[in-house]
Amino acid sequence: MFDGVRLHICSDSTARWLVYESQFRDQFHTETYTSTGEIKSINKNGRHTGIKYILDLPHLSLTITVVALRHIIIVGSLHKFYHGDNYSDFHHSEIAEAIHILSQLLRTNPADIAIHNLE
Repeated sequence: MFDGVRLHICSDSTARWLVYESQFRDQFHTETYTSTGEIKSINKNGRHTGIKYILDLPHLSLTITVVALRHIIIVGSLHKFYHGDNYSDFHHSEIAEAIHILSQLLRTNPADIAIHNLE
């Protein structure tokens, strides 16, 4: 049985569409420093990473992060995304179908979605 997932999509056009034009465009937030209000764009190693646009979708059990309008990182439960719970069996074919549904939601090609972690 599979549950947790970390997916990556490297697509400028999909990232820009997601942040600026998608049905989620008004739900993104960014991390800021509370003392200055400055948007965080430097990682813990001091490297400039670009602005991170974060979209929490608890009803879909996913968090989508767009980094520097180039990379999309999706973290969460494909099982809950697909079934609405994680009490039932979740097989390989359902993972493929969940990724296909997610690709339609994000208007991208399923082949562009790279699985970086699968639990």
